[in-house]
Amino acid sequence: LDRYMADGKFRGLRVMPAFGADAQWLARPAVRLGLGEVARRGLTLDLLVTPVQLPEVLRLKQALPDLKIILNHCGRPLTATGQLEPWATALRAIAWSTDVVCKLSSLAERAGMEWRVETLAPYVDVALEAFGPARLAFGSNWPVVNIAASYEGWWTALDQILARHKLSSADREAIFGKTAAAIYRLQMPA
Repeated sequence: LDRYMADGKFRGLRVMPAFGADAQWLARPAVRLGLGEVARRGLTLDLLVTPVQLPEVLRLKQALPDLKIILNHCGRPLTATGQLEPWATALRAIAWSTDVVCKLSSLAERAGMEWRVETLAPYVDVALEAFGPARLAFGSNWPVVNIAASYEGWWTALDQILARHKLSSADREAIFGKTAAAIYRLQMPA
């Protein structure tokens, strides 16, 4: 980690327990020890988990309160089925009791080829209500988004969903750039 940090552009790690067989991977002592080193260095952890693994994110944050976590793909809700629970309850628990940031991404491609704005809106609504604009960050998931949409299509869909909430320009700026800049410690252009 120290060697990578010497580069000056290195901001953190991304781990993807969503693709592993062990739902308790984040609870392993060796994993916690390693992630403690990530936290100690002030790096971010982009974390890709499934809805079943969301409670482990909460326990991880409680064990390592200084770890800066960015929940990738909104915790991978089952947008193709329209199923909100138990994802919504677990997502709210994380949002309401931690400082975790949630990345609004991958909702379209997980909804399948025939998705519509109305299909995705309930998931965005839950994330917005739980985290608020200051802890949400737009993510394109490009080029994977091209499986079921496009960068422009996903951006437009999210823009339409957020327009229903009548967000302030400051809230929209947070979601579409400032939140990410803050969590990744990036300089925003003037």
